[in-house]
Amino acid sequence: LALALSLPFAACGGKAKNKVTFEEAKGPGRDKELYTQGIEACRKGRFEECRVLLNTMINTYSDSPLVRIAKLSMADSYYLEGGTKSLAQAELEYRDWIQFFPDDSLADDTMMKMAEIHLKQIQAADRDTTHAKLAERQLKELLRRYPNSDQKAEIARLMNEVSEIL
Repeated sequence: LALALSLPFAACGGKAKNKVTFEEAKGPGRDKELYTQGIEACRKGRFEECRVLLNTMINTYSDSPLVRIAKLSMADSYYLEGGTKSLAQAELEYRDWIQFFPDDSLADDTMMKMAEIHLKQIQAADRDTTHAKLAERQLKELLRRYPNSDQKAEIARLMNEVSEIL
């Protein structure tokens, strides 16, 4: 009797579960929402969460106009996180970005960040000069590729700083 009475309740299964289809998850405007959430996570210092959100946006909405800036924001998240490993990853991400967007108006700023990565890692002048040489090479490449950069004064100042170290 107990089994017969409980059988109809077991078949109901409670409330119907909301199933989100792929099309609903990939709805219009979702790329901007993911980008905004990623940037907000980065501002709060949650860099891993930031990169997951930005990566999801990039992979899901590959034709979005925000992909260019999302890739750059991902590189910036590594730069802001700091540390040797993160700075090395930031440099790789910046190189990748410049390879895809060499004519972008932010390309010279991106190359400047790559030089700054090496400048951050320069130690005392009597120590290993590898990062100073890499920073010098990056600054020269920046001037060669973008001779009309609006950062010429800053580049010249950094070149003098690196020359003194070397």
